[in-house]
Amino acid sequence: RMATNIFFAARSTTDPGADESITRRSDALGRYFQEHVFVPAVSSVDTTSWHDLCCQILAMARGSSTISNAIVALSQLHFNKFFSTTEHNKGPHALRNGENLSHYLYIFARESLIEGLEQLKVKPSASLRRELLIGLFLLTCFEVSHLSSVTNIG
Repeated sequence: RMATNIFFAARSTTDPGADESITRRSDALGRYFQEHVFVPAVSSVDTTSWHDLCCQILAMARGSSTISNAIVALSQLHFNKFFSTTEHNKGPHALRNGENLSHYLYIFARESLIEGLEQLKVKPSASLRRELLIGLFLLTCFEVSHLSSVTNIG
């Protein structure tokens, strides 16, 4: 439940300062995901629909650790792939650390998806099925983006 607790946590009634920090991080991640994350194989076809889909996915992420974990992994990968390459003063170690982090986040998101699939076997529900489908879509986007960065496709 890592990403939900970090970025999309419910409001705290005991610590208003924590609320504000969580809200700022959530808003920043949401903006980055919506405005900067794209998957060449998908978003280059219809940019407007991609941004609309990102808005819908972000709304779903507020109640789903599976989706929010996948968003965090995809956003981190995209940040490593595109944003950090514009900062020439970063050494190779910084890029390698970012790649390691995105890989770790991907594994964490995949494990969250697998746990959801186990839950679905025990207690089938249409909303969980939809949540898992979106999580799977985002992890597939991660894999496509990672592949394109490794092979310099996009």
